[in-house]
Amino acid sequence: MSIKGLIKKFVPKSVVFKARTILAESKRTGNKSKKQKLMFVAKNYFKYKSFNNRDEAKNLINMYKKMDLSVKDGDSFIYFIDDKKIFYNPNNYSNGTVCYSLILDYSLSELKEKSTNEDMKKEYDALNKIVDMILERNKDKQNKYLTYINNLKTQKAQSLEEAFQRILFLNSVLWQARHDRMGLGRMDLYLDRFVKDMKSGEISLVVSKFLQTLHKDYKFKSGNLLGDTGQIIICGGLNEDGTYFSNKLTYIFIEELKKLQIPDPKVLLRVADNMPDKLLTTAFDCMKTGIGCPLLSNDQKVIPAMIEFGYEEKDAYNYVVSACWEPFVADVSAELNNNFNINFLKLFTNVLFSDEMKQANGLDDVLKIYYKQINQETKRLTQAVNNFMFGQDVLCSCFNKACFESQKLMKDFGAKYNNFGVTGLGLANVVDSLIAIDEIVFKSKQKSLVEFLEIVKNNFGGHENLRAYIQDELLKYGNDDECVVELTNKIINKTKELFNNNAQGKRRIKFGLSSPDYICGTIDIPATPDGRLDGEPANVHISCRKPVAFTELISFASKLDYSKMAFNGNVVDYMLTPTFLEDNSQKFVEFLKLAIKKGFFQMQLNVVSSETLIKAKNNPELYKNLIVRVWGFSAYFNELPEEYKNYLIERAQKSEYAYQ
Repeated sequence: MSIKGLIKKFVPKSVVFKARTILAESKRTGNKSKKQKLMFVAKNYFKYKSFNNRDEAKNLINMYKKMDLSVKDGDSFIYFIDDKKIFYNPNNYSNGTVCYSLILDYSLSELKEKSTNEDMKKEYDALNKIVDMILERNKDKQNKYLTYINNLKTQKAQSLEEAFQRILFLNSVLWQARHDRMGLGRMDLYLDRFVKDMKSGEISLVVSKFLQTLHKDYKFKSGNLLGDTGQIIICGGLNEDGTYFSNKLTYIFIEELKKLQIPDPKVLLRVADNMPDKLLTTAFDCMKTGIGCPLLSNDQKVIPAMIEFGYEEKDAYNYVVSACWEPFVADVSAELNNNFNINFLKLFTNVLFSDEMKQANGLDDVLKIYYKQINQETKRLTQAVNNFMFGQDVLCSCFNKACFESQKLMKDFGAKYNNFGVTGLGLANVVDSLIAIDEIVFKSKQKSLVEFLEIVKNNFGGHENLRAYIQDELLKYGNDDECVVELTNKIINKTKELFNNNAQGKRRIKFGLSSPDYICGTIDIPATPDGRLDGEPANVHISCRKPVAFTELISFASKLDYSKMAFNGNVVDYMLTPTFLEDNSQKFVEFLKLAIKKGFFQMQLNVVSSETLIKAKNNPELYKNLIVRVWGFSAYFNELPEEYKNYLIERAQKSEYAYQ
């Protein structure tokens, strides 16, 4: 019997859960060798012993009993994160957001009284006990934040500062229970009543302290890469009547992040063509500092797509996004938007060198063969989505408005929306490859299909001129050309059709064209006809492989068909130098206005020069605070893996050639 089989037969599940938790912690702390990991497990076994049952309420209580809950002098907010006191939480709800309004508008006692679900009652009790533990451990201290914590038990929030303290309390408990990468929702909207009578200067002080507190422990909070915490604040947006909502907080969140110059938390600004010019300028002034936010999300594209998909109109107007950019509905959803990925490029290479492909007589034949792969993948993804079952989700269910009203947990479909989102990788490279095959084989007949595929298979060895011609001369994904747009939309719409054909169960799928896997998802993918070499990264989001005008890329992006289900994140990605933006500030703001009207879906800017990146790579100690945009988040450049540093440098150099 294998070791895995022996473990399954003789080792209690609780011990397995505990070991997985400890091993995850080992990975996070950099213990890579088997010996180091085993020693780490042995050393920390008892530390996790109390947290290995499947009762989330008990886990929380046992965990907090072992935590240091003493309030330190000078703390601006009470916020406890202990990265050694977490428990294994399989299939947990993450990358979403809870309804923070529930903890602002009700006391924990009221929430329990309104509940009939026994699991939810136990969870509210557990939170009350955590409050008692915090108060007991600090009974000799007098502190307004302790008063705010005490108020959680019996009354609703009374001020902006108290509201922030409640949000931080719940946020920290979510992290401890491994509900990770949770967003903060539409903070300017649900905190609006607290700021109406406050002066901007007073608000700024409290917001700055709040943002700095959230930034603590960002290394523990990070996912696959440092900075990937999912702590996203949504600001602004259209109301149902077509007016644009913004308030003092909308501006102050952006302004304070600009002052702090930290990569996390981050802001997404919902934009529309009737938004205040001052707000767009404020956003641009923050973006051009290089911290990578706010990301812009165009309500005039996103909301209609969501309504067409099936969201109620009032809900679509209240959308937020998951950890990066994937839209879903605030407060009432149990949606996982980035647990699954459709790798368009890998699917293409699965059949690219097949005997069937070699028999193709035209681009339509190539597409038919490719669509068979997409069909198999959409079937697999649909089955995976419908087989997914949430694990310990009671805490998130307690602060989901729909679950609270239905008194049903997320795993029992208590939420209003239970859709899943799929991110999309490599579509640009597939489109560019199809254009290359069509031109070189079927139109100009420079090579037979068999000859061309052999050249590609050999990584373009000895055919560097052909590769340069493909990369520099042929049309590309991102060019505002009717044939390119039509080809891209053909694949998008066929993917929609196949997802619909394979649909089953209570969950629906949406997909998008942006994925964080443009490096790690292509390491094992061979060379492709677009000139990409073996193992090279895919194109980043919606961008063009060769120099293209700002307006042309926006025009291309605005013509893509995001309707029905293709709205799970579609980000136009620009890389620009600070000097260029500083010299063209007013022009670029006008460009942003035009781009919103034209109809991009989402947009982000990476503002840094290749010269700075190269210096930072060679002299990291001199550039400790250099921030770059990575996927849908920002990070310190020198904390990134080498592959990401090198790709950012390459992209920056190409961008400078195009725009400077």
